Amino acid sequence: MQSGIAAIVSRRAAPFWTVFALALAVRLAHYVAMRENDPLFGVLLRGGDNHEYHRWAIEIAQTFWLGWDRVPFTQGPLYPYFLGMGFLRFGSAYSTAVLLQHFLGACTCVLVFSTTLRVFGRFEAWLAALMAVFCPIFLLYEGEILAETLVLFVNVAALRLLLWAHDRQAAADTAAGGGETFIGGESDASRSGRLRLWWRWLTAGLMLGLCVTARPNALLFVPVALFWILTAGSVPRKRAGAVCMLMLGVVLAIMPVTAANYFGGGEFVLVSKNGSWNLYIGNAYDSTGTYARPHSMWAVVFDEQANEADINWTPHLIASIREHPTSLPRLLWTKTRLFWQSGEVPHVANFYLKRSFSPFLRVPLAFGVVAPLGLVGIVFAFSIRLRRWSDGAVLLLLYLAVYSASIILVFVLSRLRLPALAVLIVFASAALAAALRGAGYGVRALLRGEHRAASAFAVVPLAVAVGWAGLGFALRSPDDGLLIRWADHYNLATGYELGKRYAEALREYEAAIERAPALAPRFEESMQFLRGHLDTTPTESAVL
Repeated sequence: MQSGIAAIVSRRAAPFWTVFALALAVRLAHYVAMRENDPLFGVLLRGGDNHEYHRWAIEIAQTFWLGWDRVPFTQGPLYPYFLGMGFLRFGSAYSTAVLLQHFLGACTCVLVFSTTLRVFGRFEAWLAALMAVFCPIFLLYEGEILAETLVLFVNVAALRLLLWAHDRQAAADTAAGGGETFIGGESDASRSGRLRLWWRWLTAGLMLGLCVTARPNALLFVPVALFWILTAGSVPRKRAGAVCMLMLGVVLAIMPVTAANYFGGGEFVLVSKNGSWNLYIGNAYDSTGTYARPHSMWAVVFDEQANEADINWTPHLIASIREHPTSLPRLLWTKTRLFWQSGEVPHVANFYLKRSFSPFLRVPLAFGVVAPLGLVGIVFAFSIRLRRWSDGAVLLLLYLAVYSASIILVFVLSRLRLPALAVLIVFASAALAAALRGAGYGVRALLRGEHRAASAFAVVPLAVAVGWAGLGFALRSPDDGLLIRWADHYNLATGYELGKRYAEALREYEAAIERAPALAPRFEESMQFLRGHLDTTPTESAVL
């Protein structure tokens, strides 16, 4: 215990504390800006995920129990319980949730720094930390009552803990290869070392299990992680204990949720029962590939005469695919493009409409900037030097592939890309570091008059710049039809109206009508009300 505390306050920990302090300072400044400028700050619109999470968390804080009407769970329960515990301790104000999430976001920046330091090096780690600290997408969702910040934290923490346990396992494998062993006739020191090693794998498994309880798509990564652990050593049988302990941790984390679903809800559901529902939304023949209920879903609900969350959507999805066999490959391609495109597909919070409320949301480090550089970084990481299967970069690449596939298989939203964005930041730092090093060496060679060497050093930054620009152009969003919807303007108008900012509210209603002219009669009464208020204030009406 004392050694752990000493490590936390040691000089070696200073860079981590520096990253945390910078991240927290940026987040507090962003919090103040959003609280003062965002008309939807603290507003929970009925029917949105943020409204549902807030209600659920308050129930938990008040009853300190499951709430039997919510089992079997229809969403991953980790976030509402995290939020409920925060409400229980600090009160249920909107600001409580936001500040807790900003604290968690600062911790995530430290984890990104630590992961990059482990995989690439110190210079890359600082670049990755700065990108994470100022990433506007991270900041946006930290300010919303949504599960994204917690999902991001537990996923990055799970990756870091897997690398932490793997490092100790690699050292143990090396020691065993040198004649030492953890099996039979072991000393107290070697027995203690084995227990510490198993504790690392158990901790990593627990965190991986928490990822599943936060968002069940993380379950797809569990067998991939187990396979990587088993095959990352020279002798797989020596890693059987590691695999067992990791799996034990995953099971221990998930088991309470499964037990609540079974004993409280009467159904054997591993985490949440909305899997077939989400798959239908994203893969029905008339789906858009985003979280927009297809028209065919309403027909099924009408025929079944049941709540959509209680319907088994699997047979309906199979029937849809059989009747329209070309729809599935078409949708998978559409969702792949949506996932990797530069645009931020909104749900609840619209990045583009909120950028004006905080200068930190205008920092050019959104997905459309980081992802192309991250893809270039992957190429550089695996081409500049040969990496073994056991290398940490391989684990990150496997995670990125599995996680992106898990989202593409269902539906794509901006907020669902956050864990992938964190991994892309790690690889982007490798590309940026290679470019900066090459540019630095080239400048020094040029100053020494070594023009041929300077030209050679210029190849790397030039290649990074060309790859970054080329991929950025290829992945740009073709239009903003999915990125800014009439409903986003309508929600913003509601926020302005609640805050008695009538001129801004009228402007947003007009923007909503531009997006959906057929809805003009629906908004006419509200707009007449706003114009009536503005007519009584000559200065404002003159401005209009």
